[in-house]
Amino acid sequence: MTMKVHRPSRVSLQAILAVGLMVLGGGELGVCAGPLLVVEPGEVCDLGRVKENTGSYDFLFNLRNDGDAELTIAKVRPGCGCTTVSLARKELAAGESVELKAKLKTEGNEGEMLKAIWVDSNDEKNPQCLLTIKVRLPYMERGPRLYPKGGYYTAALRERGTRLQVTAAVENCDAETPVRLLNAELPEGWTCSEPFPITVAPEQRVAFSFVRPVAAGEQVPALMGVDFVILTDYPDPAKATLKGRMSFAPLKISVSPPSK
Repeated sequence: MTMKVHRPSRVSLQAILAVGLMVLGGGELGVCAGPLLVVEPGEVCDLGRVKENTGSYDFLFNLRNDGDAELTIAKVRPGCGCTTVSLARKELAAGESVELKAKLKTEGNEGEMLKAIWVDSNDEKNPQCLLTIKVRLPYMERGPRLYPKGGYYTAALRERGTRLQVTAAVENCDAETPVRLLNAELPEGWTCSEPFPITVAPEQRVAFSFVRPVAAGEQVPALMGVDFVILTDYPDPAKATLKGRMSFAPLKISVSPPSK
């Protein structure tokens, strides 16, 4: 007697797979169970470089609920006081969206500004969604300069006290011409972590370190405004030499006498 073996068709296999996915997903295919916050066109809004600083810039995000339950936005938190936000609605049904408008105050600033905005919601997978707004502003001056402005740096002990280190940076305020750092005149015993020459691209910043070894058992003395100089190839002699200062305050540990 010959037994017939039933082989499921391709259509029935696809149907079984679809049902299984629906069971695992808790509903329709492609729909997340619960609220799901989606940000369009993305979580970073970058205006790029602007030709002039108008004092403020507007940013726009579209917040959409791609889940199957109501999305509740509890709070929208700008990272600093220079950013203001507005949101028309905080409750979004499945499939609904709302615009999040942000305004960044840029008056008195230059170079890249990057600020954060947090969106707190009941999306369990991303309850604190981080948004970023960026813009590159023109510099108010030209040529190289130490960063931060003023060029005053504080040294710190690193590598378990085996070296003294100062982290400095030079930014190039020119919009088109790169600047080369040729050499550094440092206090005795100090060296630069990066080999010279160092090229700084237009409207960019390069960080490096000055280091001094510390011998075992050495008591490092305090440094109070010790000068250093960075020489560049900038054509204007008044801006070609960058002068900065470094300081170091040894950690003082006071031990109280035992109580009687």
